[in-house]
Amino acid sequence: MKIIAVILFLNLLFASTALPQETTPQIRVEISTFKDNDELTSSNCFKSGERVNVKITMTNLSDQKIGVPKGIDFSRPTLFRNGELVSYRKYIAAKWEKYPGGGVMGILSLNPNETKTEVIELGDAYEPIKVNDTYKPLEIGEYQLSLEKRLFKDNNFASNTVIFKVSCVCSEQ
Repeated sequence: MKIIAVILFLNLLFASTALPQETTPQIRVEISTFKDNDELTSSNCFKSGERVNVKITMTNLSDQKIGVPKGIDFSRPTLFRNGELVSYRKYIAAKWEKYPGGGVMGILSLNPNETKTEVIELGDAYEPIKVNDTYKPLEIGEYQLSLEKRLFKDNNFASNTVIFKVSCVCSEQ
């Protein structure tokens, strides 16, 4: 009987002093597209030849500080043009296949309930690479873009989907 009481006492003692379980980070990821040098104004129409920049807004929804890796390797876009999946640049696809973690361009430190942004340019991930030392623009069409923000511990967070178009003439709506 004394042995059972000691075992119960030890179980209670260790249960009350157990380390807290690790919580999974929670991040809300929202994206918007914008034109060069105008990060504050989102745009859904780009003239052929304009760069399409993506603003990634991340909010830490957890109660712990989170380190979020920066760069295209940890911000994986998915882009459709007129309903067809647009392929990544060959070297980007090969690199991501060989090294799924990718290379870190820096860390955004997000405190609980804090929001920060990062900017990527779609030309960094998609073909063709360069023509005469300038990026070839996205082809004319309607695009659907979403993004998966990746963390170090296999935690991936999907963004909203944005629709934009590339045309010869644009009139913002």
